[in-house]
Amino acid sequence: MIETNFDMFEVCGRVCRKPSFGWDFIGLEEVESTNEYSKEKCADFKGPTLIVAKHQTKGKGRGGKTWEDDGPNASFLSTWTVDLMGGVPDPRWTLGIGLYLFEALSEAFRTIRFGMKAPNDIYIDDKKVGGILVEVSSQDDVHYLHVGVGINVYSYPADMGAHATHLNAYLGSSGLTAETWTHFLEFFGNRLAHLEAKASGQESKWIERLSGRLVDALNRHPEHQSNPVKSIKPNGSLVLEKGEINWLDL
Repeated sequence: MIETNFDMFEVCGRVCRKPSFGWDFIGLEEVESTNEYSKEKCADFKGPTLIVAKHQTKGKGRGGKTWEDDGPNASFLSTWTVDLMGGVPDPRWTLGIGLYLFEALSEAFRTIRFGMKAPNDIYIDDKKVGGILVEVSSQDDVHYLHVGVGINVYSYPADMGAHATHLNAYLGSSGLTAETWTHFLEFFGNRLAHLEAKASGQESKWIERLSGRLVDALNRHPEHQSNPVKSIKPNGSLVLEKGEINWLDL
C-alpha cells in the first residue's frame, strides 16, 4: 500500500468547493479513463469540471499510448473539462496548456527544476513525471475541451523505472503537502479557465507571446542541451540553434 503525505482526493474536492475557483468536482474511485468519462458525461456538466480518479484501468496517453499508474492514490489522474464558445480549438493550444502545467508545478514545488518536452510532457532531468492528453468532443453545436493531466505523485509502475520518476522522490513530506498541492491546483485551474479567451481566434499571436516562456521550459529538457531552442514560430514550430522542428512533427 502506498503511504501518502496527504489526501489528494480530499484536497481536490476542497479546492473546487471554493467559490473563487470556479470548477465543479467529480471524484471517482476507479474508472477506465477520466477523458473517456468526461466525453461521455460532459453534456450533463453545469460548468468547468475537474474529474479526478484514484485509479484508471485503461488510462490514455498522447499518440495512442497508454498511461499507467501504480495503483490507487499513486498518481494524479484527472481531466479538466470546459465547454467552448468559439468553436473547435486550434491543435497548438496544447503547447500553451503544457506550458501552464510546467509553470503550475514550478510555482508550487520550487525546489524541483522541471523541464518540458514538446508539445506537453513534463520532466525532471531525463525522467518523465507528467503529461497531458488534450481531446475535443462535440454535441450539437457545443464543443468541449477535455484536458487529461496525469502526474506521478507518489510512485510509478516498476517497469517504467528507466524513463519515469515521481514528485515524492524529490519533495518528501515537507514539500509535498496539502498546501503545495492546493497551490498547484489553483495556479493551473485558473490559467486553464481563461485559456479560450486568450487563444481563440488569435492562436498565432498567443503562441508568439508565450515563445520566451516556452523556450525556457523546453531548454530545461536534456535533449536541447546541445542544440537549444531559440524561439517558437507563430505556427508552433520550434526554431533551434541548428535546424527547426515542424509543429506537425512534435
